[in-house]
Amino acid sequence: MCAIVIAGCIKEKDKIEYHSIKGNVYNLCTDSGLANIKVYLLTSNTATIETISDSKGNYIFENVPIHSLSKYKYAVSIPGKSGAGTKETAFEGATIYFNKTETDTFFVLKVIPSYTSLYINFITNDAILGDTIFATLRNYTFHKNVPHLPYPYTMGSNAQFKNISDHHADAPMGKYNIEYKIKKIGIVTLRYDSLYIGMNEEKKIVVNW
Repeated sequence: MCAIVIAGCIKEKDKIEYHSIKGNVYNLCTDSGLANIKVYLLTSNTATIETISDSKGNYIFENVPIHSLSKYKYAVSIPGKSGAGTKETAFEGATIYFNKTETDTFFVLKVIPSYTSLYINFITNDAILGDTIFATLRNYTFHKNVPHLPYPYTMGSNAQFKNISDHHADAPMGKYNIEYKIKKIGIVTLRYDSLYIGMNEEKKIVVNW
């Protein structure tokens, strides 16, 4: 390595090499690439370049200047996004730091996109005081990320949709199994159903009980 001696100190000389940084944005909910997601190249924790993933989720940063000086640190990153009140896909952020010797690595950024909202309209015409319905949603694929989502509803007929998403913001897209625990005139029965809710989707369902 070349060095420059200044006033008795050895100063490391910076060398720049150009590399293409490649990778994929991977949707863990569908086991496939995720399109149209912004990916950033970070230099010393500052976003210096951005690109967009293609239809298969692949991305590339062409001819990136990579400095030899140790003070320069590099990463590919997708910032976390909130879907609340926006059209953006909500998911936790993903960042992969890499060494200068790892520029040929294919960097896979794994994310779990969410749906926008889920509403349930509980309708009944013959409930009496004390009758209840209790819905529990479970996403078995991502049960570690999403706890059970319960929504209780007590007697009566109501045409207003209930937003169960309020109980867990930015829940993952995918298939949910639903258990309805219904109590009428003291008798408890169970009903089961399932639904699929896609990325950025707003879904409304009606449940007659």
